[in-house]
Amino acid sequence: MSSKQIGLKSRKSSSKYANSPVFSTKSSSKLVTEVSVDDLRSPVSVERLKENVTVTVRFRPLSPREIRQGEEIAWYADGETTVRNENNPSVAYAYDRVFGPTTTTRHVYDIAAHHVVGGAMEGINGTIFAYGVTSSGKTHTMHGDQRSPGIIPLAVKDAFSIIQETPSREFLLRVSYLEIYNEVVNDLLNPAGQNLRIREDSQVIFVPYTCFLLLSPYRL
Repeated sequence: MSSKQIGLKSRKSSSKYANSPVFSTKSSSKLVTEVSVDDLRSPVSVERLKENVTVTVRFRPLSPREIRQGEEIAWYADGETTVRNENNPSVAYAYDRVFGPTTTTRHVYDIAAHHVVGGAMEGINGTIFAYGVTSSGKTHTMHGDQRSPGIIPLAVKDAFSIIQETPSREFLLRVSYLEIYNEVVNDLLNPAGQNLRIREDSQVIFVPYTCFLLLSPYRL
């Protein structure tokens, strides 16, 4: 099983439906006020965030090849938070949010990821990642294409928009590209950075010796 993720770090001054990617978002803060789903598109306030992990499931539709081969749907979204088995409806799993096969990536981003990006720009570390088996839709959702941008380009666009709308604050954006596959971490910007170790200190978990790209919104 593999994953694709983006880590947002900022400082102030599973048939085919069962194989759909699962998204997890995490925000961390020492504060303890809840944020409701209705608040996700509102301006993010540091005082309203706490450390939390949310798990979201997005179903992808069957591909033309799968339809030609007579593949069948084994799981479906029952409402906004439940995944249910088509052959045995009594088997169900609950998540923070479930998206059906017609849901756009933009909508998934707005509900499941936008608040993490906003929190990062306010100084709260956050991570958004997708995991699932091969061909479950991770790349489509995270990268997307020009017609339907994925979570990563949408997050970058939001980050730069916030920077441009906040001229009174100075931001530094650093981007690293890490591949996590078969429990091995590789640095995609540094050919020598292979099989990197994950380390932890008293405050953060990190991968040492990774290359960074420095991004400036004024040079795009």
